[in-house]
Amino acid sequence: MRSVPMTLKSAVSSAQLVFVFLLLLSLVQGQPQKATVHIRIVDSSGQDLGEPKVALFRSESNQQDFASRFRQGAATGLPFGVYKARVYTQGFWSSEREVRVFQSDTWVVLSLELGMGELEGGLLKFSLSGSIRNLPPIKEPVWLRLSGVYSAVVIDGKASATGDFSMSGIPQGLYVLIVTQDRKVLDVRTVQVPAAAPVDIKLAGGE
Repeated sequence: MRSVPMTLKSAVSSAQLVFVFLLLLSLVQGQPQKATVHIRIVDSSGQDLGEPKVALFRSESNQQDFASRFRQGAATGLPFGVYKARVYTQGFWSSEREVRVFQSDTWVVLSLELGMGELEGGLLKFSLSGSIRNLPPIKEPVWLRLSGVYSAVVIDGKASATGDFSMSGIPQGLYVLIVTQDRKVLDVRTVQVPAAAPVDIKLAGGE
């Protein structure tokens, strides 16, 4: 007869444990789940581009924008959900994509294309200067054309009689620099803007 009360006691204890577990589960589920989101940006070769500029991180459910929360590529306390993100950095085109945040620690990697990165107040502009040595003994002027590799930027300039040149108003990026004189191409090379040093162009055929 003693086995019946023991069985009932065990059953009651089990039921109490289940009730407590379900109560705790309902409390957890009733609270909005939050996440820390990390954003990393790379170029087309996978090279890290440093801290991203987050222009948009908008919830698709209520349209709330959390872009201002990001510091050094990370934001905390973001509710679980689907977001629309847009990031950029100096000298690169911005990148936009959908981000699904359903883990407490979410990492996002975006690849940016080299080009003209948009900055507040417009594009940051640079100058390019240098000299051309061993110019042919022709009195025709020497012209330079700077053409963007990943953008539609084209800038023309004219060298002085001694071969010095300077071009301004150039957005950051990779360019092809073409030197011509009297419709003849004297030199073609790629240059990065901003340049680490003045461009030194030594033409073939000189001493």
